[in-house]
Amino acid sequence: MKSVALTGLAMLALLLGVASIAVLTATGGQLDPLMAAYVLLLLAFPSLGWIIARQRPGDPFGWIFLAIGLGLSVGMAGSAYLQLSMASGPLPLADWAGLLPEWLIVGTIEAGVISLLLLYPTGTLPSPRWRPFAYAAFTVVAVYTVANALSVEEIGNPPRLLPSPTRALPAAIRTVASVVGAIGTPASLLMALLGVAAIWGRFRRSHGAERQQLKWLAYVAIPMVIGFALAPPYPLPGWGVIGDIGWTVGILGLAAIPLATGVAILRHGLWEIDRIISRTVSYGLLTAVLAVAYILGFLGLQAILAPFVEAGGPTAVALSVLVVFAIFQPARRRIQAWVERRFDRSRYDAANIADGFSLRLRDRVDLDTVRTELAATTRSALRPASVGVWLRSSERRS
Repeated sequence: MKSVALTGLAMLALLLGVASIAVLTATGGQLDPLMAAYVLLLLAFPSLGWIIARQRPGDPFGWIFLAIGLGLSVGMAGSAYLQLSMASGPLPLADWAGLLPEWLIVGTIEAGVISLLLLYPTGTLPSPRWRPFAYAAFTVVAVYTVANALSVEEIGNPPRLLPSPTRALPAAIRTVASVVGAIGTPASLLMALLGVAAIWGRFRRSHGAERQQLKWLAYVAIPMVIGFALAPPYPLPGWGVIGDIGWTVGILGLAAIPLATGVAILRHGLWEIDRIISRTVSYGLLTAVLAVAYILGFLGLQAILAPFVEAGGPTAVALSVLVVFAIFQPARRRIQAWVERRFDRSRYDAANIADGFSLRLRDRVDLDTVRTELAATTRSALRPASVGVWLRSSERRS
């Protein structure tokens, strides 16, 4: 019965999300990168929640991701219903349906993220002392979500906006809701920061598989936090493009959380996170170096060739591309070696030991020497408690 309910909720979340995006696009919305990020968000949470809940029914994370996906889908369905009403004619309760994004999307994401920070990766709180904080955090999120929905002035998606139906409420209620909403914003941020402190405490005490699981979460959470930090809730002069990019990066990071934590919880490729982090840092630095080299090369060649060719002509561009192409491989090798020495030291040392072993034994054929070198190399690279080498006898029984 639980499996049927799980599958039904996952299918409901997926169908609602896909249908909502289709309606929003058909009624005037554009499938821009931000909308594509929302599509990924609506698909990732219920799908990964269903997989984790089926594979690990005792862990709460599958149900948490499924609840986030369902809340997001219902919120988007309310927004799509309102847009459909505005495009094709009045529909029953469309204005109240337009409030669902205010009630569900923000509240669902905040509650889900706090749950993840408090319970990941063991599925339990770090200690019983965190239980009062958990109650306080969810109370703050619930009160802030309700107050925010009651105090909203307009509903819908720009440029199509309608007055909120909550304007009909008494002024005293709306005033209290506005004050509570203003207080709730920093309070919610404080709860999130305390959740980060909880997971940081886990990381400091962790080792082995648990530490690798926490690295998977950090790998996607850090870009998400940076992205949302670049997307302030209030518009700033000249910040439009940066805010849109930040919001898109934040949404993509949020959509990657169930994928990364799913890998960590199910432990498929768990120990590859160190290599993934080092490769990400390597190619990020390489991209920055190549971009700087291209810009400097283009400007320098443009200044040199200005007396002979038209300024900004294709010659400077072509030569700059050739310079970047020439330095690509040397720069990649140097940056990758530098990053691995600092971020993936154990793998770097093991690779160097293995390379040295192959060089030393290139011309050796004595089995005793090979056995001694193999045992020494294994002890140096892996540091096991004991090392033994068994050689198969060449003699055959008659």
